[in-house]
Amino acid sequence: PPAGETASEPTPQPPRLPEDGIVAEFSPAQVKLSEQTLLLLARLAETRTPDERLEITGYCNRKDAPVDARDIALMRATAARNELVRLGVPAKSIRVKFNTMQALHAVKVVAK
Repeated sequence: PPAGETASEPTPQPPRLPEDGIVAEFSPAQVKLSEQTLLLLARLAETRTPDERLEITGYCNRKDAPVDARDIALMRATAARNELVRLGVPAKSIRVKFNTMQALHAVKVVAK
């Protein structure tokens, strides 16, 4: 290890959520969550406080959506929600929304 560091120091924890809240980005037709997204969601589930509410927004830009943008946006948000519920986050503390107006193919999570 570099001078001044010991090998036993814990590695810093990855951030709970990216600064902009975007936990997943997709190609226009994609709805499956990536490994990196699954890791972020696991980290979020681990670190959330019991009274924290999560707002998940699925984005699909309707200009280049292969099918109904709303469906894709909701599928993306729901995939993230289902993963969080699987990880033990109570479903009632999660709100799912969609946005088809922005030029984004993503899922954004905001903790409130």
